[in-house]
Amino acid sequence: MNKLGAREASSRSQKADKPVASPPSKSVSAARPGDEVDGGSARRAAALAIAGLGTFEWSLLTSEVRLDERSREIFGFEPGEGHSVQEVLGRIHPDDLSGVHDSVRACADGHSRLDVSFRMLHPDGATRIVTAMGDAACKAEGRAESIIGVFADSTAGRRVETGTRESEERYRSFVAHSSEGIWLLEFDPPLDTSLSVEEQIDRAYRDGRFVDCNDAMARMYGLARAEDLIGKTLDFPLPASDPAARAYLEGIIRAGYSVTDVESTEHDAAGNLKHFANSMIGVVENGGLRRLWGIQRDITDRMQAEEQRTLLIHELNHRVKNTLATVQSIASQTLRNARTMQEAKGAFEERLIALARAHDVLTQENWEGANIREIVAQALAPYAGQNRNRLEMRGPELRLLPRVALALSMALQELATNAVKYGALSSPQGRVLVAWSVEEAGPSPRLCLRWEESGGPAVRPPTHQGFGSRLIERSLARELNGEARIEFRPDGVVCSVSAPLA
Repeated sequence: MNKLGAREASSRSQKADKPVASPPSKSVSAARPGDEVDGGSARRAAALAIAGLGTFEWSLLTSEVRLDERSREIFGFEPGEGHSVQEVLGRIHPDDLSGVHDSVRACADGHSRLDVSFRMLHPDGATRIVTAMGDAACKAEGRAESIIGVFADSTAGRRVETGTRESEERYRSFVAHSSEGIWLLEFDPPLDTSLSVEEQIDRAYRDGRFVDCNDAMARMYGLARAEDLIGKTLDFPLPASDPAARAYLEGIIRAGYSVTDVESTEHDAAGNLKHFANSMIGVVENGGLRRLWGIQRDITDRMQAEEQRTLLIHELNHRVKNTLATVQSIASQTLRNARTMQEAKGAFEERLIALARAHDVLTQENWEGANIREIVAQALAPYAGQNRNRLEMRGPELRLLPRVALALSMALQELATNAVKYGALSSPQGRVLVAWSVEEAGPSPRLCLRWEESGGPAVRPPTHQGFGSRLIERSLARELNGEARIEFRPDGVVCSVSAPLA
């Protein structure tokens, strides 16, 4: 590049591979920049000044360069500098020299105009982006003798372009990695916002399509990637036949297509019910909605937790009322049938403790039910004593509903208390068997439970029915929606319970 000069010009016809080769076929009539200014072309000089352009003329014969003041300012030349090609090229970044060389060669050969950008190393230490534009000036015989053109400092423009590109890349990265769904809906033709609400809804279904979204948005609808949602209409997440979906769209229209945190209930690709919180804003031009931007959050887990919490509160209220009613009944019946206050106090405490133990089992299971083996074990634990072989449990693994578990626990407490006082557990040889099974006959499975005592004192039927018997035969049967029967056999008490499991 820096070998362009008078010596090369004299040998151009012999060495076609030099930077300036055969003369161009066209003849360019171009005035010298200096002459134009000297000649008083004020308008052209003013235009160049306004555009911030500097002029140059590069002699291909002598390697001399004529620069105006703006060009000298761009390159940072002091007075007396910047008169040769070598000085100009010396300011160009070494990595960009070959590109400048190729562009000058093509211009000198008449193949193209000069239009090249390069990094320039300014004396103040800054690196600037300079663009050179020009054309070859030829003699009458068509031989190129100089290149005339302008220099432009493109640094600011390149920075803006680079900044814009980086900003776009940051935006795309943010959208791609966001955990929230981001989407763009376009309407073609634009949606006439002067139409009635119903007409706007119908046209939105007909003319609106997803044209952009991120993967998070697609995953909210059970899709693998954004491309699976792009191109779909509103009917995919919000079926036009669903009154709730149309009511949701009506709210958006009445809000002027600008809403924040509006909740919607939709379905994903598999038909699962989903809950979303939506914020969106519309782009309206000349009365027509062209685009609708939106951000969407999946709040399904939160909504389900709120529903579960509400259900638990209602269930808790119900259970508290039932528990208080049970305690009231226990207190009333215990006091009515007790012979002394001491006896009443002991019986009342035992029954409350049994109720508390049943509650403990259910609490450990979050009141979703309890294992029958755990219920039986808790009821018999206080009476096992040193010889646990006296108490036997037999039956399959089976979960009971909370109300069934409570009722059964109270009944077993009464049977165990009676066995300790009067039955099998009142003597060292006595034994108790609690066995259960599931009977599949009938419209639904039934629980069959049997309490059987043996080895204790001879049993005589009671002269009156006490609280324990009433609790078992009446309350237990009512709570279980089944049957309960106590038999006072000579060799031991037998209690049979039959109730549906559902």
